[in-house]
Amino acid sequence: MISIIVPVYNEESNLTELVSRLQSAVSETEVDFEIFFVNDGSSDRTKETIGKLQQEYRNIGALHLSRNFGKEVAIIAAIDHINGNAALIMDGDLQHPPEFVPTFLENRAKGFQIIQARRRFRPGETWVRKTLSRFYYKVFSTLTNTKMQDGAGDFILLEKPALKAFRSLRERARFSKGLYYWIGFERLMLEYDVTPRKSGNSTWSMGPLLHLGIVGLISFSNKPLRLISGIGFAISISAILFGAWLIIRTLIFGVALPGYTSTLFFILLLGGANLFCIGIVGEYVGAIFEEAKERPLYIVSELNESQLHGEV
Repeated sequence: MISIIVPVYNEESNLTELVSRLQSAVSETEVDFEIFFVNDGSSDRTKETIGKLQQEYRNIGALHLSRNFGKEVAIIAAIDHINGNAALIMDGDLQHPPEFVPTFLENRAKGFQIIQARRRFRPGETWVRKTLSRFYYKVFSTLTNTKMQDGAGDFILLEKPALKAFRSLRERARFSKGLYYWIGFERLMLEYDVTPRKSGNSTWSMGPLLHLGIVGLISFSNKPLRLISGIGFAISISAILFGAWLIIRTLIFGVALPGYTSTLFFILLLGGANLFCIGIVGEYVGAIFEEAKERPLYIVSELNESQLHGEV
């Protein structure tokens, strides 16, 4: 059996259509499946809507978290509780088209442990956001030696070996897009077109995306720390050369009145560089602090398994 994992946060208006389309699309494949929702601390009527859907369909399970822990944690929470031997992860806002799910299932026979979908087109995405996304994927691949494809996200199928490997990764600074690549295994890349969100608003503004991007770099690479050492070394060499030039100039031309502008410029430059480097070190210290506390990744408020539980 395969478990279709859907992490949701304030998606009550999309869930009924999502389930209807998923049931219709996947039932035609004759594959045993369950739909497993993770309610990530929604403040709307998401929980009640899921409950009504569970009364209508026997193959729907739900995990309700005690608060909003974030999508990355919601994914691993679902993987800890599903019944299936494989997991297909998708969003609950209908931008991952349910009608594309059978394409994943049809390609399982090819023997790949990971089947991932890469978006070709995303409606409403600005040129700036596209450019920043491509730039981030290139920077991430360079700094971490983990090659990710631009547009490949959380629309992904993990077969049993890959699912077991992903479940074993318990870090708190989670960046699932990178972890899918870090575990390795043979993968098949599919392409799909993102469909417009039916209703509601996305919670992925530039702020959360920037935070997730920083978490990804910090949790996968220590090269930024080495970059700080390189910057410090370069500034030190520059200071030595500049000091030598001042001494030579003074010996040849005598003492000159120091320039106020250049002095102020170098003070601000070095002060900004120091703060920047301290900030990078602080991100790593913060990540160590979170791991050292050893708190649980999430807290379960309620677990309602599908009626298929025990039949697997």
